[in-house]
Amino acid sequence: MAPLSRIIFSSTFLAILTSIVLHSCTKDQILPDDDFKIDTEDHLFGKMKSDFGTHVLLKLDSTLWIWSWNFSGQLGTGTNENSDIPLQVPITEKIVDFDIAAGMVTAIDCIGNIWFWGSDMHSSMMWPEITSPINCSYLNGAKAIGKVFDKHNILREDGTVWAWGRNSIGQLGDGSSEDRTVPVQVKGLDHIVQISANYDFNLALRDDGTVWFWGFTCVWDEPHDPIGINTPVKIDNLDQVVSIFADATSLVMKDDNTYWYFDCEDRNPQLVSFE
Repeated sequence: MAPLSRIIFSSTFLAILTSIVLHSCTKDQILPDDDFKIDTEDHLFGKMKSDFGTHVLLKLDSTLWIWSWNFSGQLGTGTNENSDIPLQVPITEKIVDFDIAAGMVTAIDCIGNIWFWGSDMHSSMMWPEITSPINCSYLNGAKAIGKVFDKHNILREDGTVWAWGRNSIGQLGDGSSEDRTVPVQVKGLDHIVQISANYDFNLALRDDGTVWFWGFTCVWDEPHDPIGINTPVKIDNLDQVVSIFADATSLVMKDDNTYWYFDCEDRNPQLVSFE
């Protein structure tokens, strides 16, 4: 196996190698008659990602391929045997999105079904090891995934956001701090067109160009316990946004092709200067 299979990314940047979108399966969107609207037509060109030496490709024909380490069943082959060559994940329908983190894979097919397999080795919730894809029967109509370690976010075709996993500091956005093993709806969000998840907080982009935040605020109280927001709040002084990325320093792009950044503590957007 090439040396790439041994690379372990830091937890902050584990989530992204590269992601570009292009068409595979589309459904009509019903949007409000606002002055500002984001085009929600999905065009899925493909996606690539690596996770602890396991590599995943979503090809142009909407098939999903995976290879290398298989310590938690993340290859989806029904075994724990590693593979030096890419193997197609045995899901019949076309795949429109996927994510992988800490040995667990989640995928969405073109009719909105959610599939998952592997096991989250960083989770405190003791996920079982699943070596073949199984359908999540609790939720359908899915459109996009945000999976980071022991937390899943799902964007549905109806513009709502659902989540499950660890929730100690409100990162599921359901108004509680209870861990969830089945999906719950993130409170107060509708007409969402994009989601992005960091380790302990999340961003959502509404079709009116506003950005919403929930989860860890990057602040600790006196005993050094993390402080979180368990229902989404709108980020002030930020509108006309068309793309988002959640990280220690989050990035957004506006419809005028300007780029802005902010941290999770004060969430005060600053313009990226190219001069």
